[in-house]
Amino acid sequence: MSEVTILQVVPRLEAGGSEQSTIEIAEALTAAGAKALVASEGGRLVERLENAGGELIRLPLASKNPLTILANAQRLAELVEARDVSLLHARSRAPAWSAFLAARRTGRPFVTTYHGAYRRQFPLKQAYNGVMARGDRVIANSRYTAEIIAARHGVPMERMRVIHRGLDIAQFARDAIAPARFQRLRDAWGIEEGCPVILQAARLTRLKGHTHTIEAARLLQQTDKVLIVGAMVNPNFIGLTNLANVATRAAFIAIIAVGATFVISSGDLDLSVGSMMGHPVRIEAGGLKSLTGRLAEQKAA
Repeated sequence: MSEVTILQVVPRLEAGGSEQSTIEIAEALTAAGAKALVASEGGRLVERLENAGGELIRLPLASKNPLTILANAQRLAELVEARDVSLLHARSRAPAWSAFLAARRTGRPFVTTYHGAYRRQFPLKQAYNGVMARGDRVIANSRYTAEIIAARHGVPMERMRVIHRGLDIAQFARDAIAPARFQRLRDAWGIEEGCPVILQAARLTRLKGHTHTIEAARLLQQTDKVLIVGAMVNPNFIGLTNLANVATRAAFIAIIAVGATFVISSGDLDLSVGSMMGHPVRIEAGGLKSLTGRLAEQKAA
């Protein structure tokens, strides 16, 4: 497989299932003799990627700015040609749009992995999510996710593959960890002797089942104290990129709020706000549909 080069595309290499999968695939590709490239903004898992044999290509792929997405598509297309990439594999929506456009421009296969059930509050969000179903092959991380893809995007089951997320339990084997490290953690966390400790190797979010763990601990009623350990906050969360993303997402609400404040303060009420917000959403969704349709026609030609 020495002539095969696979390019995986993810926003960042921090904590998460998609990031862990990226590193595992890079390691497997390297072991098979293929070249494993990863386009990303980087993060604390970069060293693990490089130790696994992967190569990081730094690009601003966490941005949801449409202009940045288009610029990234051009950067990825140039990378594909320069490194003779055999296939592009996207694992998140914003970089997936860039990878999708680059794949169509260069005629390379495009694969996506649908890692979860994305929210779809309005038509533009549904169109934005839809890129994850545009892969020549779509990977779902569970049968539940596969059913969602089929229902929401009309992807036939024969174009999908269900690949469940795995876990190397050897990483959590008690005998693989030095007793001194156990004691240091107990002292640092203030764990009393005999206190049950539950390790939930997942980010703190409702989707990961933490509420069920807390409820189960309550129902046991065998002790007055249970320590639940999990990943809560990324140490790099409060950074310029994340703050810019928060500001970008909140900008349209702020603009509406400022205008509505003047209207309400004058004793009036503007009922057109909802429809006015919906109109540009419909225009943008139509533009995305038209663009992807033209790309599909070019590929067929």
